[in-house]
Amino acid sequence: MATEIHIQNLHAGYGAVTVLNGVSIAVNDTETVALLGTNGNGKSTLMKSIMGLVRATQGEIHAKIDGQHLNLREMTTEQIVDAGIALVPEGRHLFPKMTVAQNLRLGAFRPSARSELETSLVQAYEVFPILKERSEQLAGSMSGGEQQMLALARALMSRPKILLIDEPSVGLAPILVHRVIDQIKTLKEMAGLTVLMAEQNFTQAMRVADRGYLIVHGEIAVQGTTSELYGSDLVKKYYMGL
Repeated sequence: MATEIHIQNLHAGYGAVTVLNGVSIAVNDTETVALLGTNGNGKSTLMKSIMGLVRATQGEIHAKIDGQHLNLREMTTEQIVDAGIALVPEGRHLFPKMTVAQNLRLGAFRPSARSELETSLVQAYEVFPILKERSEQLAGSMSGGEQQMLALARALMSRPKILLIDEPSVGLAPILVHRVIDQIKTLKEMAGLTVLMAEQNFTQAMRVADRGYLIVHGEIAVQGTTSELYGSDLVKKYYMGL
């Protein structure tokens, strides 16, 4: 069954400060869509709005999961997660004084994921072998790249149908960015996920994305396929210095 997100004319912000101004995007079944833009342009606010962590003031956020049409603006964050949408937040937000295995097991908290916990662990360790090696290590003692892998694997433990990933490359060395982006592609293909990835590293994001949107000052400035975005004057300005 199709799994999709459709956002129309979304306005959101913090108090009197408007961050998103009429944003419309779509993520179709099993697509990886990149939400591009430099810091402060609204990528994280859009992710949080989808999850109900920031409440939109106007517009629509709809998802289709397992044949069900969901109005996410009418749902709590807990209900959104339980419906099958998971967020890997910027900064990872792991439990640093708990082990890798404990962090992973906590990811399987939604009812439909609990019965699949052991299967999910096997899959997580298959995609991220280092996590199996470090299963008894405290999460806070791991490197930035390993923590990002753990954050991705923890999201997988909830058995999501839609995965939101916010700035996976932040704080990582270039070689690790490449590896993490490749692992996102592997996760998506293995679990048949629909993925929305907010990322400021244009080149790395477009290696795995089917399409992308460039958000500038809270508005969608450019959208299209990889080749269309590479040909955009705004993309050349923001990412290529041309």
